[in-house]
Amino acid sequence: MTSSSQIAAIEAAVSDSAGLILVGDIGGTHARFALAPLAGSLQLTALRKWRVADFPTLVKAAQAYLEEVAPNSAVRLGSIAVAGPAVDDRVQVTNCHWQFSIQETQHALGFEQLHTINDFAANSWALPGLEDVDLVPIGACRPDKGRDGLSVVLGPGTGLGVGAIHCGRDGRVTVFETEGGHVSFAPTNEEEDRILLRLRQRYGRVSYERLLCGAGLVNIYDALADCGTEIEPSEVTARAISDPRAARAVELFCEMLGSFAGDVALMYGAWNGVYLAGGVLGAMRQALAGGGFRRCFENKGRFSAMLAQVPTLLIDQPALGLMGAAAALRHQLGSR
Repeated sequence: MTSSSQIAAIEAAVSDSAGLILVGDIGGTHARFALAPLAGSLQLTALRKWRVADFPTLVKAAQAYLEEVAPNSAVRLGSIAVAGPAVDDRVQVTNCHWQFSIQETQHALGFEQLHTINDFAANSWALPGLEDVDLVPIGACRPDKGRDGLSVVLGPGTGLGVGAIHCGRDGRVTVFETEGGHVSFAPTNEEEDRILLRLRQRYGRVSYERLLCGAGLVNIYDALADCGTEIEPSEVTARAISDPRAARAVELFCEMLGSFAGDVALMYGAWNGVYLAGGVLGAMRQALAGGGFRRCFENKGRFSAMLAQVPTLLIDQPALGLMGAAAALRHQLGSR
């Protein structure tokens, strides 16, 4: 139910609706929507989070959102971040049933333009706008916000996403869309070798996404006992307090994430920092800070000393993808 104060804020925001953007962040489980200004301070209004399973298509979800928050508005621009490749007109969200044509969706919504990007490209666009309050450092290193260079953002949610952003001295910004979560898993010790063997028997090729996402945490938990279970990722983290297998699964998850993050930093030359996003990590803050993540992040042989100087930070900003979707379209249109 929308409160009277929320209604007033929405009405104020849509009074000049021609200057608003519909922004969306579509994952495998949830669809988030908001309204954002086309210019000026990037303040989101009318945030909503709905289950993807409750709507047959993106069009139906977006129409329901606009009918609820801005039924008489003239919103004609949209920017949608999706968990999957967004390089052609036809987009398939990787871990859910939604697929859509950008052109057909733009027409159905009556938009003049619908911009679609990968969700971690959107997360990358959002990085420059984050405040200190949005970031939880993991380890002793702190980012130098005035330094030009490249940063990466990665994170486990329903899947595993990776994006990167380069900020140059001349003010130019370049964002890199990737499907880095689907690179092959590289074990670093005998315990991880055994986990890889068990998952290979199930999946054939094993990508990092088979381990570093919600379902991946369950895969690790099952592989430790070489058995299958019907358990949710949240149950694994909850059991970690009293169940040694669950506790080890969480520890391994953080260690593997640290190793993967270090590899990504090396591949991109992300000396400005590695940022962690994704819904799975909220319940793992203490485990991430416990040392295993950072130890594995830095454990890169001849480059260990270099990675010891690279900051790693957990993002505590639930609207990250929405902020980035808005920033990407504003940049494309030349708005400031």
